Amino acid sequence: MVTLHYLHLNAKSNVPKAILNYAKVDFKLITYSFDELNLIKKNDPTKFEYQQLPVLEIDGFKLSQAKSISMYLSKKYNLYGDNDKEGALIQSIFDSYEDFWVKFRNVVFPLNKYEEENKENFKKQFFEIEAEKYLKIYERRLVNNGKKHM
Repeated sequence: MVTLHYLHLNAKSNVPKAILNYAKVDFKLITYSFDELNLIKKNDPTKFEYQQLPVLEIDGFKLSQAKSISMYLSKKYNLYGDNDKEGALIQSIFDSYEDFWVKFRNVVFPLNKYEEENKENFKKQFFEIEAEKYLKIYERRLVNNGKKHM
């Protein structure tokens, strides 16, 4: 059984979910509120290795960290390319998500008063500049590969 643990939102679990869906893997998604996650961290600090999500669980094997989960799943379901060059290109997409997330995080998770007060400015900048930049890169990669894969 494949289980993916995450929060009640769309963020770092999107790539693992997309891989599982593309590979047509039947999986269970267990989501938690922030309060539930904090309670787990307090009462069972070893349940999730880094005390954060996402966590992938397959037949008792648990794996943390979104990029590691994405790499593992893509290799497990033969989606990591046919050679080292293709694997490196795929890994670059996983790595770009981290850059993307840094710019998106303050739109969905303002961490302080300044970020909260400027959330609309961050949102505007993200969607008008950053999102477009990354989507153009991804689209160019797709076109260059004959629209078969990124």
